[in-house]
Amino acid sequence: MGGPVGAWDVFGEESAKGKDPLREAAPAPRASEHAHFAASRAMWPSDGGWTLARARAELARDLRERCEPACGALRACEPYGRATAGCARAIAAAFDETGGTGADAERLHAAFDAARRVVDLCVAQLDEGDWPDPAWQAASLLALGVQLCAALLAAEMEPAHEPQAIGRLALWLLASAVTARERARWCGALLREAEARISRAVALCGAPYAGSTYAGGVWGAAPRVGLAAALAASFGPPSRAPCDSLAIPARVQLPPLDAARAVERADARALAPVAFYSRYVLPRAPVVLCGLLADERWAALDALADLRWLREQHGGLLVPVNLGCPLIDGSSTEADERAQAAPYASYGGECALPLRELIDSYLARSIATQPAADADAAAARADSCAPAGGGARGARPADEEAHAPVAYMSQHVLFHQAPALQELITVPAHALGRSLAPVNAWIGTRGTVTALHADPQHNLLAQVAGFKYVRLYARDAEADIYAEVLRSANTNSFGRSPVRVEAPDLRRFPRFSRAPYLELVLAPGEVLFIPRGHWHYVRSLSASVSVNFWM
Repeated sequence: MGGPVGAWDVFGEESAKGKDPLREAAPAPRASEHAHFAASRAMWPSDGGWTLARARAELARDLRERCEPACGALRACEPYGRATAGCARAIAAAFDETGGTGADAERLHAAFDAARRVVDLCVAQLDEGDWPDPAWQAASLLALGVQLCAALLAAEMEPAHEPQAIGRLALWLLASAVTARERARWCGALLREAEARISRAVALCGAPYAGSTYAGGVWGAAPRVGLAAALAASFGPPSRAPCDSLAIPARVQLPPLDAARAVERADARALAPVAFYSRYVLPRAPVVLCGLLADERWAALDALADLRWLREQHGGLLVPVNLGCPLIDGSSTEADERAQAAPYASYGGECALPLRELIDSYLARSIATQPAADADAAAARADSCAPAGGGARGARPADEEAHAPVAYMSQHVLFHQAPALQELITVPAHALGRSLAPVNAWIGTRGTVTALHADPQHNLLAQVAGFKYVRLYARDAEADIYAEVLRSANTNSFGRSPVRVEAPDLRRFPRFSRAPYLELVLAPGEVLFIPRGHWHYVRSLSASVSVNFWM
């Protein structure tokens, strides 16, 4: 059937007058109308009658209907399939016989333990290669549902059970359900119950609330060092700084940029999707698309520029939060010395918090302590497609924040978790109608860092509020950036580099200094196209909100 498929075959030929039919169409529909979000919209109960007991009953019914067909497919998969099928049957037997809130603790424990083994086996299979059958995804999702439901039921019987474990399970289940395009409402009901539990815990104990990081189960050994204590030991507890406004800075102090390393910029309004495909996607060339979000009428540009609305309307949503910078190990003597100058830089781990607490305890303080900007340079930068310049860095490494705690809700499916937020965005026309991975939101303070890595898919990184410094390394630089490939046997393999990009240890990584790169500052309203396999590093210059589309 014919030769290779090109841009014209995909999109259709432009008219004789040079007008792209896609660009002449009505304004892009909201994400709430897009088929990509249909499953997540269906997952959330629309009525108020979903008690924990009802969710348990629906989950048990789902287990009865889906377990045996899944087990039949799993048994044919080696090396972990037969063991996974056996554990899945144990889940169904134990969980089916548990009752409501007065359930027998031993049966809950047995169901939880069998479900944990299923999840561990599914992870082991994924580490060694792809899941060879959809039954693996179903088994993992149902097992996570049983774990969370059992943990919530156990917490009703013994309220001292650690809420952080419930939070982590809930977020794992959410990510798995969105990836699987799950529509079962027991899933949404369990997640909403977990959010309510965490909100109550925060109200009683403060944030981060007392307790341990998840150490293997609700019924595990005594908790490890409490999260609040660990934070205090590493870089001091968070505190709520007075802040008259939660408006994300519209101007920031810009780092110096080398014009010879600038990323190409294009006016998205003059770049039809077909031309974008031909000029940038096919040759895998990065580009900044200026004006795309305004052209597609993203209400998020206004609604999320001030976090007060998000806090008031969606503050109860449970989100994962990374504390500090994951590139900075606080265990060394050198790190201890640096910590006196940059007390908020050391990595503090991940916790589950209500979005309101992320805003109140971290983002508000970051906004209040934002360094003054060069107003003229920032204004010129925000109003044009010209690369930014000016400003100066101090002696302290750029990735070490000294003035406020660093916290990051990174790579989270917020728009799937809160369908009302889908009204604020579109799926950009420049996503080319491709099948998408879950759409992620990134909300964090100044000083958040995403380590140098490469993804297996093309990426559109849309900057909604705040500013980010980005570096890009081409694939032919992999030897010089000491690239490591993770899950190499998996279709979804990805790469990472151990180098701290803005503070490299050249004794350990001497070749890094010769690796060529491009750099830019991404401003509100701009979208960066990162081709598949391009290595990228990102640091927030202010409090920031971003959305990305892997395609």
